[in-house]
Amino acid sequence: MFKVKSISTKIHIPLMLSLVVSILTIYMVSLSGQKDMEKNVYESEAKALTVFTEKSLLVKKTISMTNVLSIAQNPDFIEALKTGDKALALKTGQKLIASYKNSSKFQNTGDKALALKTGQKLIASYKNSSKFQNTSTYT
Repeated sequence: MFKVKSISTKIHIPLMLSLVVSILTIYMVSLSGQKDMEKNVYESEAKALTVFTEKSLLVKKTISMTNVLSIAQNPDFIEALKTGDKALALKTGQKLIASYKNSSKFQNTGDKALALKTGQKLIASYKNSSKFQNTSTYT
């Protein structure tokens, strides 16, 4: 009725079972660690991009304020505002923007369309990234 098992069978079966259980445990722990690591990477990259964007916008704002001060002291611009001459204001503004583009390390100064397209592309690329959207779902 009962088969007599050898000592080697009694040792090998529990040993193999414990080996399989330990491999599965290690695999599950590594998966959870990978999810945590992935979450941390995305959070840190999102934070770094936010800081970079804020600093870039602050630099642009500072340059814009400097440009506004120079426009406010430009005699042609002041004359155009006094007389209401839009053509003179437009001509003077175009000259100033061209000089800002040539003398600034920011080549897109005054180019609102380029700045808007760049910002829209950046936002769209992160909205389309499924991993970036799903960082809040990791637990």
